Amino acid sequence: MDWFPLTLFCAFSLAAADTLTKAKLSDYSARELAFVRLTLAGLLVSPLLLSQPFPALPWVFWGWVAAIVPLEILAMLLYIRAIRDYPLSQTLPYLAFTPVFVTLVGYLLLGESVSGDGFIGILLVVAGAWLLNFDQAELREWRTWGNPLTHIFRNPGPLTMLSVAFLYSFTAVGDRVG
Repeated sequence: MDWFPLTLFCAFSLAAADTLTKAKLSDYSARELAFVRLTLAGLLVSPLLLSQPFPALPWVFWGWVAAIVPLEILAMLLYIRAIRDYPLSQTLPYLAFTPVFVTLVGYLLLGESVSGDGFIGILLVVAGAWLLNFDQAELREWRTWGNPLTHIFRNPGPLTMLSVAFLYSFTAVGDRVG
């Protein structure tokens, strides 16, 4: 199967889930929303899981799972709270910082490094997210280019989503090790 259509389908599905969560389920708590989203995903994936043989897994794997699951739960709760309580346009772009954090955490925990092309790709994604937080007038005046950075610390929504990106960096590296 070609990966590109599947990637687009996954991106569309996640965006639709975030939009529907914001539009239709804002009255629920972050815990309730996280439970619904994870349960629905679990139900959709369970036929695939049940049709596969369960491999023997080493104890190291379970240690990493024990370390990662609480971080995943915390990240999901913060993610849900951010998209429920703040505008999507002010929160979701900050998930683009996840590759930056993954690069740092991967280097610190595993000694991994990124190729030059990979680093340029990460910078382009972060620059795109950075540009999403400018208005037209700010782009013309170079002294205002730091406004999206100050916006993070003046607004709890972007700061919450940046925290999610940071947590995701640990879970992503932990998933690779596990």
